[in-house]
Amino acid sequence: MNAKHRMYSLPYNGTNPEWFLQEVEKRKKHVDHVYCELPFDEGKMISHVRFAFEAKNGLDPDLVQPEFKRAQYVRNCVEFLRLSKGKIRRICPVNAMYYKFDSGEELKNFAISVCQLANRFQLEGLIISDYRVAVLVHAILPELEIHTSCNGYQWNVRQMEIWREKCGVTVFNPPREILRAPSKLKEMHDAGYKLKCLINEGCLMGCPNAMCHNLSVSLQFNPCMLSCCQCGVGDIFRGNWILPRWQKHFDEYVDIYKIAGRNSEADYPFRTMDAFVTL
Repeated sequence: MNAKHRMYSLPYNGTNPEWFLQEVEKRKKHVDHVYCELPFDEGKMISHVRFAFEAKNGLDPDLVQPEFKRAQYVRNCVEFLRLSKGKIRRICPVNAMYYKFDSGEELKNFAISVCQLANRFQLEGLIISDYRVAVLVHAILPELEIHTSCNGYQWNVRQMEIWREKCGVTVFNPPREILRAPSKLKEMHDAGYKLKCLINEGCLMGCPNAMCHNLSVSLQFNPCMLSCCQCGVGDIFRGNWILPRWQKHFDEYVDIYKIAGRNSEADYPFRTMDAFVTL
């Protein structure tokens, strides 16, 4: 990738939808897509971002405030998806691994509901971490663009081959720690796969099954968000992120740089992207 033409995946973080869209359009030439929470219904979220609204100890007896904040976030997501249609590409995450499917029928119903939402919001694509869901979604909506989630943990070319063949995956987001193994990125890229990589993720390993997993930008909400076992400030410097000036070492292999921050403060995604674009 030419350094002047780097492309980014930008997070919608629940702030004012009109303002956010205006800021995206200012940077449109560097934005491949915006990823936004997929709203199931008012107040409900299907990813780890929902934990960011809890109290610091996670045991807030007053559930009204967190529920209100979650509901407002979801309403803003709905409005953003409405306003942005036809203006930017929207790729919504589906972190189905947070749900236990007690039967094949329950799994199918979940996949159908996801496809219905994709149609309702006329999405360009979905980010899917669960292989079973990806297979079903691709069967129902073969024209829909599917990206893997870093939580799907594709670490070798054979895995990626299966996901592309069975799920129609067009963009792969390898695990967060892939930045520590550029030789693996080269192997994947040389095999013809389009790659998207997180570049500002604060978690040490980013375990998607840990309730305390979240982004380093959530440190203001909960001091143990960095990981389930390491919560010192020094651990930030051992996280899976790169400095803007390091991008030149990854440009040859990475097609899209992903900015983390779905639960960050209003202008954080733009300040972060601007730093990576300009430095």
